[in-house]
Amino acid sequence: MTDQQVIGIMGVGHLIRHMVPGLLRAAVPPKLLLSPRGAETAGALSRRFGIEIAKDNHDLVESSQMVLIAVRPFQLAQAMTGLPWRDDHLVVSLVAGISIDTVQALVPRCRVARAIPVIAGEFGASPTCVFPDVPDVRRLLEPTGPIVPLAVESDFEAASIISCYCGWVQALMGEVTAWLQTENIDPDVARHLVAAMTKASGTVVLERRDEPLDRLVSELCLPGSFTGQGLDLLRDRKAFAPWREACQALLERMHKQRGS
Repeated sequence: MTDQQVIGIMGVGHLIRHMVPGLLRAAVPPKLLLSPRGAETAGALSRRFGIEIAKDNHDLVESSQMVLIAVRPFQLAQAMTGLPWRDDHLVVSLVAGISIDTVQALVPRCRVARAIPVIAGEFGASPTCVFPDVPDVRRLLEPTGPIVPLAVESDFEAASIISCYCGWVQALMGEVTAWLQTENIDPDVARHLVAAMTKASGTVVLERRDEPLDRLVSELCLPGSFTGQGLDLLRDRKAFAPWREACQALLERMHKQRGS
């Protein structure tokens, strides 16, 4: 990726609103060009960061060397058809559940890759799965957080489900935060404590990755301890099984969507 390369972004919605600040964290920020689709968000980003908005998707593709596709799955074919795609284009699909072959069929002359970032990219904290591991894609997305390359697309699809897990964890944090508030803990203190404790748990798992997760859990959940008693209750209520079931259900839905 060169300094002069223009990165077009097709589809400017919730994800891109949070991704753009992360992309611009780079030591040499990329030159971004936004599609007019999602006019309110595109306008806000343009005013905040001085980013140009293309006249239309034809102008965006014609002016760019790499194009990030961030439209909804059902909009993909319509959004990408009839545009001036070239041999030198690198198309990066951020669209969940759409295979690389499906995107490639729409842009047969282009190189195609997939990536699944999450909105923590705004703070440089998105663990982003990519397939295949294209150097230009890695360099563009690294400022948004750690890159997790996958060697085969089936692995990418299974791993991409964890982008949904991010939202589930926030919902769980909301439940525990709400409980603290019923115990008269200040809402800001409750939110900070739950968020910081969740981050602390993730830090231990990442930093002690040579140790099995069940060992880390057993260190904290000693028999008779408060932590252990709480975990026993959660296991008795089968609180963890639905998490696996949700992951499996989404993966099966993804496979069904692509007809595999």
